[in-house]
Amino acid sequence: MQPFEHIELMNAEAFNEHTSNLSVAANPSPKVILLRGLIGSIKIKHNFSQQEFDQTTDYFDLANANAGLTPIERLRQYISQEYTTDELGAIFKNRKFLHQNQLFFEIL
Repeated sequence: MQPFEHIELMNAEAFNEHTSNLSVAANPSPKVILLRGLIGSIKIKHNFSQQEFDQTTDYFDLANANAGLTPIERLRQYISQEYTTDELGAIFKNRKFLHQNQLFFEIL
């Protein structure tokens, strides 16, 4: 049993066919979990104590200047403003990208 479970906070309607791989429910990749945790859009459950908490602190924007944007839009801006949201989603569909350094991201 894993010590932590990662639960999607965003509604399914927040994702489209291009961005579905950014969903923790659809793609529990360590990279997706780490990024979603850093932008504050994930629920974390400690399986041994059964305690859950919403991680809603955006560590890239502690001043909340981007509070009006969706988490996916914020992530796109943090990675590169040159990418569209659909292009960002395509990166996370790339299995080679998702599995690069997988052990490193699992340990994080």
